[in-house]
Amino acid sequence: MKIVILGAGTVGLAVAEALYPHRHDVTIIEKDTGIVRNLRETVDARIIEGSASHSTALFQADIMNADLCLAMTDSDETNILAASMAKTMGARRCIARIFSPMFLNLGTFDYRSLFHIDRLLSLEQLTALRLAREIDQYTGVLTFEHISSGNIALVEFLIPPKAACIGKKISEMNFVKDVRVGTIRRDGENKIPTADHVFRAGDQLAVIGSRPALAHMRKILGAEAPKPKNIVIGGGGETGFHLALELQKTHRVRLMDSDLARCTALGRMLENVEILNADVQKRSALEEYVPATDIFIACTGRDENNLLACVEAKALGAKEVFAVINRPDYGNVVKKLGIDFFVSPREMAVREVMKFLNTGAVISSDSPLGQTIRLLELEVQENSPISKVALQDAKLPPQCVVLAATHKGSVCVPGAKFRFSPGATAIVVSHCEKVDQILEKFEGNR
Repeated sequence: MKIVILGAGTVGLAVAEALYPHRHDVTIIEKDTGIVRNLRETVDARIIEGSASHSTALFQADIMNADLCLAMTDSDETNILAASMAKTMGARRCIARIFSPMFLNLGTFDYRSLFHIDRLLSLEQLTALRLAREIDQYTGVLTFEHISSGNIALVEFLIPPKAACIGKKISEMNFVKDVRVGTIRRDGENKIPTADHVFRAGDQLAVIGSRPALAHMRKILGAEAPKPKNIVIGGGGETGFHLALELQKTHRVRLMDSDLARCTALGRMLENVEILNADVQKRSALEEYVPATDIFIACTGRDENNLLACVEAKALGAKEVFAVINRPDYGNVVKKLGIDFFVSPREMAVREVMKFLNTGAVISSDSPLGQTIRLLELEVQENSPISKVALQDAKLPPQCVVLAATHKGSVCVPGAKFRFSPGATAIVVSHCEKVDQILEKFEGNR
């Protein structure tokens, strides 16, 4: 595939290096002369010196024929503008990295749709959600951070012994219309349920729907709610903010940051989080807040600070310690230091980009649980079969579930009578062997 990367910072360069072994045609645009000189000596890619948001540089990179454009500079505004320009000029798929959570808030403005960008990628949000899934021990088979909104959520339910739903089929349950059961994990194996699936104790369900509907479904299933944990987050940057925003829904959260102005801002944005103006690098601060906590998470902007804070927190009595680590060469050190879990934003960026190496109606594709189940983000193309009928008449294979639909900034769980419009996207979970049949329904010119 022909891939253009805008910006050769840490993340952009890591993505480029990951693409080389797969023989992709990679072009990098970078404005810093010193970086350009180094890239030309060390990187096996076409290097163009210029600004990512200048049309002349994009033309020189042959953006018109690019399969994928990745705007990875250190500026939100530059990335959004450059990705939008690339899309308008003919690039097939465009991703813009963003840092500020403002650009993800669909309640205020839908930047992605307005600028015709396929994905706004926040590594800080991705990192936070990965940490949150580890805390709640989610399977991670379904992730919807790219369609997150205030109305739609993804949760996992565990069916306890003696629940009222045990022994009943899905078709026999009085589920509300705006929920979907995506996968069911039983005896270590994940399956896509059909209407004839019979619930058993111990089933772990991945369910997407509106928040009120999910609360109602929990009652119907008799599913157990996650047990609240005492969690301390060290570092109030964007990763710490996204993490606290997610964890405050079900856990007791404290967030430490040494910057008083940042603490004040976080206090306005996080209603259910205790904000502590304290320095995670100081043992005295950790001694005051960390002992007996269930989980301590270090997510400052420096790997070394995160490692040291975790070691101190473990020694002070934290049951588990998690860290955000960027440098790949620190991976072997982490376990030796007694750190229970770590996340690398750089590795997550590479993994996310790999999902977009597709053609046709497929925007992104992932197989989180091996080669059995595939999670697809599909574009509804002009004159596609699925755009001409209601969902119930689309004749999709039974081994797939349409979990969500997005169009012009709105997200919903589609019902049987829902009709897709050209340009909309669908989130579908399917057995891998049925993917080709599903694509026939979404691709046009048939």
